Amino acid sequence: MDLLNKFKLPFSDMMLDIVPPQKGIYVFWGNADEVLYIGVAESSEGLKKEIDLHKNADHFMEIKDISNFQIQVCPNPRDHQGKLLNDFVEHFGELPRYNRATVHDSE
Repeated sequence: MDLLNKFKLPFSDMMLDIVPPQKGIYVFWGNADEVLYIGVAESSEGLKKEIDLHKNADHFMEIKDISNFQIQVCPNPRDHQGKLLNDFVEHFGELPRYNRATVHDSE
């Protein structure tokens, strides 16, 4: 779980302003050091647009729950997200809370 072992950034306007507009994956962390969501950004505006959507819109995840985040720019974000989610399930026995919520919503 390479990304989850790296430095986390505070979920603040200043930190969000430096997120690049590139494809990649992102992880939202809660106050209790819980991984809340592992997301993917595949559009041409990439990570910047995707994280701004979480910050500025009514979303399935309450923004107040997010304390930190991580990003990783990568050429195949969907593949990398799948690997990270599989590794997470192997280690913790279930998906992160809001990944579980989106799976149930799509069923």
